[in-house]
Amino acid sequence: MSKVRALISPFAAIFSCLTLASLLHAEPPLKAAVSNSVGMQMQELPAGKFRMGEGVFEVDVTLTRPFAIATHEVTQRQWIDVMHTQPWQEGGDSKTTDQKLTTGVAVGIAKSNVAVGDDYPAVCVEWDAAQAFCQKLTALERASGALAADSEYRLPTEAEWEYACRAGTTTDFSFGDDPSLLGDYGWFRKNSSGHAEKVGTKKPNAWGIYDMQGNAWEWCSDWLLWPAMTLSGGEDPTGPAAGTFRSLRGGSWWFSAELCEAATRTMLPSYELSMFGFRVVRSAVRQPLQANQQKDLPKTPAQEKPQLSATLPKAIPLEEIEITPDVVYGHKDGMALTFDMFRPTKNSKGVGVLYMDTGLWVSMWTPPELKLGFFKPIIDAGYTVFCVHHGSSPRYLLPDMVPDTKLALRVIEERAAEFKVDPKRLGAFGFSAGGQLALCLGMTDDAEKPLEGEERSGIAAIAVSFPVSDLRGIGNPENPLRKGIPALRITEQQAEACSPILLVRPHVPPTLVIHGTRDRFIPLVCSERLCESLTKAGVDNELIMIPGGDHGFDSLGNHEMFAAIVRWFDKYLDPSAPAK
Repeated sequence: MSKVRALISPFAAIFSCLTLASLLHAEPPLKAAVSNSVGMQMQELPAGKFRMGEGVFEVDVTLTRPFAIATHEVTQRQWIDVMHTQPWQEGGDSKTTDQKLTTGVAVGIAKSNVAVGDDYPAVCVEWDAAQAFCQKLTALERASGALAADSEYRLPTEAEWEYACRAGTTTDFSFGDDPSLLGDYGWFRKNSSGHAEKVGTKKPNAWGIYDMQGNAWEWCSDWLLWPAMTLSGGEDPTGPAAGTFRSLRGGSWWFSAELCEAATRTMLPSYELSMFGFRVVRSAVRQPLQANQQKDLPKTPAQEKPQLSATLPKAIPLEEIEITPDVVYGHKDGMALTFDMFRPTKNSKGVGVLYMDTGLWVSMWTPPELKLGFFKPIIDAGYTVFCVHHGSSPRYLLPDMVPDTKLALRVIEERAAEFKVDPKRLGAFGFSAGGQLALCLGMTDDAEKPLEGEERSGIAAIAVSFPVSDLRGIGNPENPLRKGIPALRITEQQAEACSPILLVRPHVPPTLVIHGTRDRFIPLVCSERLCESLTKAGVDNELIMIPGGDHGFDSLGNHEMFAAIVRWFDKYLDPSAPAK
């Protein structure tokens, strides 16, 4: 934060409070919060207009209908009363219990970085589980007669969440712009005890809502197709109809105050972390999708629902992860090329894997703490992850990005001793466009040519999820993808040079490919053909299909994906095995 901004923030805070007061006097006063059958205090909010987001990404939003939002994050007691499980306990996801919680930290019982007790937030909750909670709570309330048939509980949209968080203000926080005041209103890195704290122990915002900035990240209902993370404006926005991962809001106890601002947002896989919680809203049942919106949504037959068969590594505490941000590995047109390093400090295998931090070939810088959910299970397994940023679209085209990843690889090899990794045992992985870059990194030499003879890329194993593997045809000026994805405005010759399916040779590293059976963006057949080509070349490979999986998976699919990646790297990067 600049000194100027820091100096004026007290006046901005006073002005925002005066503005808020005038708004509240101009509108009917809020009704008192009302408790539901599981003890949730629900605060009714009126319809309204506000500016959502910040800077160039701000949009105007109109919420046309009132809704009620929980004044607190869902607590562990409320979760047990509805779901009869304890996902924050070791083995607690499937454990049925009605026992009274013991207040305090249950050492050796709770998962890492979790405090256990009635009034602590229900954390280690995946998006799908939060959604299931809302559905079950709706059924319980309707059965008791406390909820009308035309009303429901659900996750808030991003617009509803930010509207409630801001409580009529336009500042970074609901109390002004000064992050040093967050300690009065929320739990964050400087004042938490290394876990989410009891709800409602700090000051609420002006609308009587607690812990919206800090404590636990809160799931929202919106899809996000990274990096298309620009906000949707207009009336009652709900985000895109499809995407890669789900949105999270509010920051957490592990983050700095600046990462808990009202506009802070990220997207992550539906996965359990001790930073992830949620709160609910209650509203009239939203209208079903129109026919023209439904036709593009994949249908998942009952027989395609996956069963959880994967075992993930035991989660390590967040304080056992050393984060080294913004390591410069080169320069491009006067701009630094960087990667962030995440190293487990106690169970490290001394093996590194390169994660291609991209989406639609846009590599957006965000604070490294926001990236952790994309690869935490791999760190839990003892691997050091290098989160590689490349020259980004729209300034650079796809062929300009492959050399960046090569340079990052060479720098990691040269500084391997400093980074405490084995330079001959490096892996690569990524999602979608990141999968394409990971495949090109492992399948080509330093000149970006396909591996020939005994040449090697420096990558010993590859793991990719729903990768772009064939770009043939993108050189056609009439191809519609060129309009929406600037990185793909390339010649047909360049497209072929960047198509992994055309780079397959016998000396390509062992390759794992993970793909959903209902991917609406990249058809499963693309990965099937890639693996057929790898098999013909004699390359060790495996294709894992996630039943019903789209371009991004639900919590079960993500468990399967992470477990498969860990198994693959253990098989081919294990220090006890001979180098491949």
